[in-house]
Amino acid sequence: MNRKVTRSQKVKNDCANYKDGRCLIRDTECPLVSGFTYRGYVVPEEDIQCDYFNTYVDPKQKAEKKDIVNFSYKPCKRCGQSFKPASRGTRYCREFCREQARKESYRKVNSKRGK
Repeated sequence: MNRKVTRSQKVKNDCANYKDGRCLIRDTECPLVSGFTYRGYVVPEEDIQCDYFNTYVDPKQKAEKKDIVNFSYKPCKRCGQSFKPASRGTRYCREFCREQARKESYRKVNSKRGK
């Protein structure tokens, strides 16, 4: 008897980066199993794509839907920690990093002023 394995079951059983409900690469809860909320909009796990999962765990899976959310993170420009940006232009993971980068830039520019 062949039973069809769901994608969340495949993530739990076959993905090397899945452990105890978390994605080890992104150090967050795995969205392929639980979905996530982005700006008040709940994104179900069926609509999320993960490059690692699609490339190494289930390469035969093809994106059939057009409005698929690309699950992407990027590193903070100051501390290097991976974070989910609120928009394309977001550079820092939190307000503290943004403020520290602004202060460093201010010091750098003003240190040349007196010379």
